[in-house]
Amino acid sequence: MRWFIRNFLNLIGVPGDLDTLASLLGISGASGIVTAYIANHLSEDAHWTIVAGFGAAAFSMMLVYYILLTRRLTSVYEQVSMDEVAIIQANLDGMRRTKKKFDVSEAKISHLTLRCTLRNHSERTIFYKLKRSHHSMSGKTPKNNVVAQNVCVIPSHGQQGFILATLPDIELSDSISGDIDLEILYGPNKDSLRYLFKYQGTPHLSVAMADDGRAQMTINTLVQNYGHERLGFFS
Repeated sequence: MRWFIRNFLNLIGVPGDLDTLASLLGISGASGIVTAYIANHLSEDAHWTIVAGFGAAAFSMMLVYYILLTRRLTSVYEQVSMDEVAIIQANLDGMRRTKKKFDVSEAKISHLTLRCTLRNHSERTIFYKLKRSHHSMSGKTPKNNVVAQNVCVIPSHGQQGFILATLPDIELSDSISGDIDLEILYGPNKDSLRYLFKYQGTPHLSVAMADDGRAQMTINTLVQNYGHERLGFFS
């Protein structure tokens, strides 16, 4: 039912956000009642009272809607997303060549380094910095997982990537998976990082071996948790 209401409202041009809809109905309804009350005192014509009340309600709804729409278009809140998790460095060590193929029973993945790419969907530049970063693969975590405190920039409708700490050696197996847990502060300027982006994913790594010993690694990350929060009452 909630899905149907949201899509129906979008179809007729009304915001599908039920909180926004409640604000529109509340303000326009109150405006209509007040206007009808005043009109009733100024004129005893019931038709004029009804027309004035509905007119004020419609005007108030339209005004509030465009105010909220303008605020949404100019705001950066909920305009950051995780665009990609990619491998930028990895080695496959310990392979042994046999007569017909390569033996990878003792092979290990070394120097595995991942890069996360954020996307800015807004019309404004977004500033961000990492608040918390944790990632692992097959239970292995980085030896030095220091979170950089520098503030970075994502251009309007652009992308910006950051590199996660290199993981220690990982034994090669048929199923290699891990987890990524990030908290990112962001905002419209570097001194106002008043929003929090939370991302949790489960990366799955696969290795395809060619007959000549070349290896191709691919990563596919399933999103487990994804959300935004406002920090502070006036955010």
